[in-house]
Amino acid sequence: MNKIKTPIDKKLVNALFKNTIILSILLIGLGAILISVGIYNKFSSDQTDFFDLFILFIGLFSVILSIVMLVMIGINSKATLSQNIVNEYEFNEDHLFVSSVKNGEVAGTSKLYYKEIVRTQESKDFFFIYPNKAAAFLIGKEYCSDEETAMIRTILNARSASSLVKSDNSEETSDRPINNTEIEPEDKADSGNNDLF
Repeated sequence: MNKIKTPIDKKLVNALFKNTIILSILLIGLGAILISVGIYNKFSSDQTDFFDLFILFIGLFSVILSIVMLVMIGINSKATLSQNIVNEYEFNEDHLFVSSVKNGEVAGTSKLYYKEIVRTQESKDFFFIYPNKAAAFLIGKEYCSDEETAMIRTILNARSASSLVKSDNSEETSDRPINNTEIEPEDKADSGNNDLF
């Protein structure tokens, strides 16, 4: 099969960090509310109690943590985009082989057996393949032909031991716990560079 290439571009990075950005914005909003309540309670009462200070502290902590998260996402996004990496995905009979190519040379590889896939998700623009709960391989649909898109969907449906199910928000998801008894030591992903971008 031909390799499916997905450049690590701004659209992919935004899709990758979308949930973290939403969480950060919600935490900023929650923090602002808590700060307002803390300040209001402090000035509307003659005495300041521990609860008012606690609310104020939690609000400040939420806002500061969220701003730090957004700054870190920005720094990581810029660093990732500056590397001009293209991931090449090769679907084989029992595994997915991913090569990260930088400036025409392979910078890292990953081998993921289909039975090790923790979760798959399909959005309008991407296939998300989760080798673990914290990271994902993203395949851009705009870089796939209709036949390749159908082939990827078929492989992921058959190989991940559960099908993609359409959800209300027009994304398809499938969750499946890893059965550690299925994985043998030689089946684990190689120890090469496992960059998931």
